[in-house]
Amino acid sequence: MKEQEAKTSEIEAHYRKGIRLFQEGKYKGAIVEYKRVLAIAPQHIKARNNLGIVYDKEGNFERAVEEFKLVVQMAPGCVEAYCNLGATYAERGFLDEAIAELKRAMKIEPKNGELHFNLGAVYFKKGLYSQAVPELEKAIFFSPDHSEGQFYLAKSYYMANMQEKAIETYEKLLRDYPNYRKGYWYLGILYSRANMEEKAKEMFRKANQEEGGD
Repeated sequence: MKEQEAKTSEIEAHYRKGIRLFQEGKYKGAIVEYKRVLAIAPQHIKARNNLGIVYDKEGNFERAVEEFKLVVQMAPGCVEAYCNLGATYAERGFLDEAIAELKRAMKIEPKNGELHFNLGAVYFKKGLYSQAVPELEKAIFFSPDHSEGQFYLAKSYYMANMQEKAIETYEKLLRDYPNYRKGYWYLGILYSRANMEEKAKEMFRKANQEEGGD
């Protein structure tokens, strides 16, 4: 019993040290600590998932993917690992692979707003704006305060030529984020397309005055 308690205590000490070193940006040290955890407890899901995150931060794509895949093999219900795997693929431009992993995660948590946002963002990155829209709409539905999702949704409406929706969304965004300079430009263009020239001029004027935002 005491031996098991000592082992558990050792695992916890290495795991917590790994977290601390990662937060301090000491990635190599964090890797050492997580590996020590796994040497004692190979099935430690959190340590293996965190190890993948550290590898990804270091730019070691292959090792990151390897660790995330091991996590989903050992714990098929670990949504975080699917998300991490999808994000790692997306950052390297493997967008189809990212979509596949995010869809797997969504089967587990279909009402997870962050998952819908991530999938919508990948579709956006692929230029599939009409497919991005429903995912981003769901992201906002499940996570109403997801500000980044609102920005992506507005731009997706704009790129998909969904003019009325785009105008409505940009108007709301600019009420909530009045310093979003590019929003005034997009809304100005949309107003101009809708032959609302006075409103368009006002938006372009504000775009030149406001500062900050992308």
